[in-house]
Amino acid sequence: MSDGGTYKCGSCGEALSGPCGYCESCAQYYHLTCAVQGGSENSWNCPNCAVQLSMATL
Repeated sequence: MSDGGTYKCGSCGEALSGPCGYCESCAQYYHLTCAVQGGSENSWNCPNCAVQLSMATL
């Protein structure tokens, strides 16, 4: 999410800095320290979306 040009982490709500990931499913940015990194080199899903996607494939 963005607030006046500053992107915020979808998990902690703090301004983004340092290594970040962009969730391909919910379109939010996350500090990699707030979310477990997963997925391929070309795509990444936050933990919430990763669980939902894995449940959908059962």
